[in-house]
Amino acid sequence: MENDLKEVESASVSLPVEGYFERLTVKPFGKYVSDRFVGYHVADDIEFTDVPEEVSVYAIADGVVLRMGWVSGYGGLLTIRFTIEGREITALYGHIDLASSPLLVDQKVKQGQFLANLGDGESAETDGERKHLHFALYEANVLRLAGYVQTEVELAEWINPSEFFSTYENLR
Repeated sequence: MENDLKEVESASVSLPVEGYFERLTVKPFGKYVSDRFVGYHVADDIEFTDVPEEVSVYAIADGVVLRMGWVSGYGGLLTIRFTIEGREITALYGHIDLASSPLLVDQKVKQGQFLANLGDGESAETDGERKHLHFALYEANVLRLAGYVQTEVELAEWINPSEFFSTYENLR
């Protein structure tokens, strides 16, 4: 019975891109940076600068599209609220090629569903940034668009995506 419960629990979430943990190499959650932006990074950046092909991005669970559009610092941004184990968790998918997405605001998505492709590096799709997925999570009934915060207290209002995913056995 215990193994059956673990299988059900581990199946409730999937990763947003293939190679998530292996490609988390430049800016993990919580890293303090001072480059184009300054502050504590509220997301994991998953790098694809070495991949010329399209990179598909997927829904991590069942949810609803809250926002899609161009946002300074991100280029294309998808914001989706997921229900995961009874918790309402919002995800930001940054640096997305919005033209590749079949989604509409308020549309329901299913775990593992194709959302869009990553934007091309140094393009409007990524707001001039490298080809990578900026993936952030938080649990609150507000829309947050920040990629960085100025204090560790503010950082505590976000969920570390790597720690979140590492609780699911099938994702490690």
